[in-house]
Amino acid sequence: MKKWIFILFPLSLFSAPILWNVLLPLYYSARMFTKAAEIPYHDTAIIPGASVISNEKPSAILLERLESSVNLYRAEKITRLLLSGDGQRKNYNEVIVMKRYAMRYKVPEENILTDTLGLRTFETMLRAKSEFHIDSAVIVTQELYMPRALMLADAAGIDAVGFCADMGRARDTPEAYLREHFARYLALYDIFHYRRQKNSSSELR
Repeated sequence: MKKWIFILFPLSLFSAPILWNVLLPLYYSARMFTKAAEIPYHDTAIIPGASVISNEKPSAILLERLESSVNLYRAEKITRLLLSGDGQRKNYNEVIVMKRYAMRYKVPEENILTDTLGLRTFETMLRAKSEFHIDSAVIVTQELYMPRALMLADAAGIDAVGFCADMGRARDTPEAYLREHFARYLALYDIFHYRRQKNSSSELR
């Protein structure tokens, strides 16, 4: 028996990350769309922020998300955009750049919600639920990041589907895959910690 433990334990340590990165995208695949026509109507699209250039232009990855969200709006699949990102610094403001882009492409200002405290995806989802009272939404991000975004939306209590914003401008590099691999584990920790805090608060009432 001990012999099998010594064999199986290292194998499980090696195989668990591989299974995790296969099973998570597979689990959410039915809720991930690549064509706007296939997406059921939702009132709001949530667009997580990404880096901007010289506080004026969206990076390639953010440009894909913004263009995809505008396409959803034009296709009348959504009514509002929730732009969430780092907007706390004068010399670096993702949200302002995102809003300028959306308005430039004829999304009315009254149909744009902004969250300047969305520094991480889980914070974006939690604030979408608690501050903006969003119960269901389309999440607009790249396919690589979508399973994690949908998992975090579930944890925040948002019924979400995903629109994959892959247009060929932003390439998935080995570094991006590696960062996302660890980000998925961090997401699990965030969810566990959030639920434990939530349960503790409920018990104190």
